[in-house]
Amino acid sequence: MSDSEKEREFDFKAHEQAAVAKYLTRLGFYGELSRVVKRILEESLKRRGIKVHSVEARAKDPTSFGRKAGQPSEADPTKPRYQDPLKQITHLAGVRIIAYFPSTLAQIDELLGGEFKIVERSDKGAELIEEDRVGYQSIHYLVELTPERARLPEYGPFGSAVAEIQIRTIMQHAGPKLSTTSSTSLLR
Repeated sequence: MSDSEKEREFDFKAHEQAAVAKYLTRLGFYGELSRVVKRILEESLKRRGIKVHSVEARAKDPTSFGRKAGQPSEADPTKPRYQDPLKQITHLAGVRIIAYFPSTLAQIDELLGGEFKIVERSDKGAELIEEDRVGYQSIHYLVELTPERARLPEYGPFGSAVAEIQIRTIMQHAGPKLSTTSSTSLLR
């Protein structure tokens, strides 16, 4: 490789580091957004009498964000997958709801439609079944606060910010963990 080719080669490591530096300036915002979404969900679940195992919230880990930001594009491996990672990576604030029963998932789906503006919904389990693969099963939503809620002073800063909500059953959550242990250890 000539010196001029090396100069033109994309520096994925520098791209990753710059993305993480930008993300760190917004980490507090995404942490607070995830807590706001969690609080709305917990209050809505309680109000509707929907019992779940847990509701967890988190901002995306900076190291994980950096790894994702530094991925090469599938279409052109000489360029990054995300030119502007902070805008293109959508799951920076996340909430996971773990339900006891599959029947509860439909109730939570209805709740989400009433409490948030759903930007995108994808059923990871159905996608895997279609591809004849086994793996992580859950339903993922990208949501924004409703315009009515975003107008309230306490929610104003989060106006059109996107959060990811994952819902799954406790068995789906335990599934990957169960497959790594032997059946005899489960009986003890």
